[in-house]
Amino acid sequence: TALPDIQQAAWIQQARAGGTVNGSIVFPNGTSGIELGPTEITGNVVLNGSNSLTITGPLYIHGNLVISQNTTITQDPSFGNTFSTIIVDGTIDIDNNVNFVGNGSGAGSGAFLLVSNAAAQTGDDAAIEISNDNSDLGDVVLFAQEGDVHINSNRVILAVYAAHGTAT
Repeated sequence: TALPDIQQAAWIQQARAGGTVNGSIVFPNGTSGIELGPTEITGNVVLNGSNSLTITGPLYIHGNLVISQNTTITQDPSFGNTFSTIIVDGTIDIDNNVNFVGNGSGAGSGAFLLVSNAAAQTGDDAAIEISNDNSDLGDVVLFAQEGDVHINSNRVILAVYAAHGTAT
C-alpha cells in the first residue's frame, strides 16, 4: 500500500521561509525555553537530556535528529488543531522519557508529524528508532517516507507509517 501524500514540498518551503541555520545545532543538557521554527537546518539537531523545546513552525533538518531522555517537545498554540511538521533527511533517534505535547485545545488538538526521509537501515538501526520505555510518546505521528521504524518494548504511540515495515 502506498503511503499517504503529506505534501512534503509545501512543508519544506514553509520551513525555508523562516530562514536557514548553516551547520548543526546541539542543545546542552537541561536547556529550557527553546523556541524553534520555521527553520531549515543544514546539519544535525541534537537535544541532549532534560530539554524543553517549543516548535513554532515547520522544521526541515538535512542531517539527523537525536532527542535524548527526559525531553519535552511542545507545539505552539498557534497551530490550532493542525500538525507541527518536522522533516528530517537522515535518521531520527528518540530516547526514553521523551514526550511530544500537542497544543492542548481538547478533542482534535494538534499533533506532530515527524518524518524521516532516510532509507531502511541495516541491523538494529532504523530510519526512526524509538527506545524502550514505559511511557506514552505523546501527540506524534511517525512517518518513515522511504525507511523503517523500530519501536522498542513498552512504548505507546499515536500512529506510525513506514515504507518498509517495523521491528521489535
